[in-house]
Amino acid sequence: FLVFYCFLGGVRVVVGVVFLFTLLSPCVFVLLYDPISRMEITHFQPMFEASITDILIGARTTTYTFLGLEILFVIYPFIDNKKDAKLPAYLGVSASALLILITTIISIGYYSSYAFSIMDWPVLSLFKSVSFSFMERFDHFVIAEWIMVTIPTLILLMWAITYGTKRLYAIPQKTTLYV
Repeated sequence: FLVFYCFLGGVRVVVGVVFLFTLLSPCVFVLLYDPISRMEITHFQPMFEASITDILIGARTTTYTFLGLEILFVIYPFIDNKKDAKLPAYLGVSASALLILITTIISIGYYSSYAFSIMDWPVLSLFKSVSFSFMERFDHFVIAEWIMVTIPTLILLMWAITYGTKRLYAIPQKTTLYV
């Protein structure tokens, strides 16, 4: 419903929600102080033990993390100063990759390889070790915050889908949205 509301609100609402949620989403990584303090260097050893098939399986499972990069190709024709758009695009992609790298390093340092093999959501489990006196189940807050990470991607992908359908088949964007 939030995606529908943002889309029907127009471009200003879409850009505002994407901008606001993009600024708020990295704040949750500050709360990983406890797993960082408990990291063990022995979890990084031995390095390079994964086979090529394991690396490819891991790359396939992380493709959703980088989803949204193709939106740059859809938005590019709407940019007035195309030369000035390079730096923000590079910074955005670099910031996303840096957050993924930091999260991966923290997860590998905190969990053993056996723990990774039996866990379903290792990054979410990182936040279970964080505790506050006023909030018992902090992972519920993290799930709500993670929605803020996925909503901008969903909104932009919905806009790209409806705009592409409008350009290809001359179907109005609202009709495609409801379908």
